[in-house]
Amino acid sequence: IDFIVIVTGILSFIIKDAKAVGSMRVTQVLIPLRSLYSIQPLRLVIRGFLKLIPRLGQVVLLLALMLMIYAQLGVVMFAGRFHYYCTDGYTIFMNETYPDGVLCGYTSCEDYGSNLFCASKPFNSTEPFQAPDDGYTNYDNILWALLNLFTAVTLEGWSSQAYYAMGTTNPWSSLFFVSLVILGAYILLNTFVSIIADTYTEVLVESNQAEDAEKLSRNTSGGVDDGDKTQIANIQLAEVNSVPNGVNGFSEP
Repeated sequence: IDFIVIVTGILSFIIKDAKAVGSMRVTQVLIPLRSLYSIQPLRLVIRGFLKLIPRLGQVVLLLALMLMIYAQLGVVMFAGRFHYYCTDGYTIFMNETYPDGVLCGYTSCEDYGSNLFCASKPFNSTEPFQAPDDGYTNYDNILWALLNLFTAVTLEGWSSQAYYAMGTTNPWSSLFFVSLVILGAYILLNTFVSIIADTYTEVLVESNQAEDAEKLSRNTSGGVDDGDKTQIANIQLAEVNSVPNGVNGFSEP
């Protein structure tokens, strides 16, 4: 980091172009990153993050594969189905209980009015009725399917999608969303959390082992430390005090 900042600083004095100098001086914002090397907790966080990326990549690939499989199934099962509403042929049936209309297919429109029937578009238009949630909730193609599946994995609105599918196909279609939530939200996303916890625990253990090894190496290379010197001095003093009078030819006067 210091090398980059110094080189760009020298170039900013050599180059006279104001725009180029301004863009080079942007590298000075890297200076605070030096604190990562001096603050132990931040250093551990960065080490854990760098070690975490390849491990999470494998889980991300597994999640992407699962979403792709479910998206293909969703397109086969629900493509165009979320455009079917109970209608009189011109407008969608709405009331206070169903302000956005009633999706049909499995649901019978005769329960809401004798003049109602199930259709995906009005008589006077070739455009289908808008899908629920302002047209965002549909499985008409693989991209919309992936978007709605990712939303369901986050546990946001997955039950509404399940009700839409049950009303337009059959009640068994709810198993599609229940299995998605179990695999995606409760297994794979919790796997993310466990990998993060295990990785940072491993980094912390390695850091403690490195500190212990450094202390041992320092003590070995530096000889006896102050604690050991104090203990040796106390032992020698005790030995001197324990010597009787008259030893080695000396006696008290």
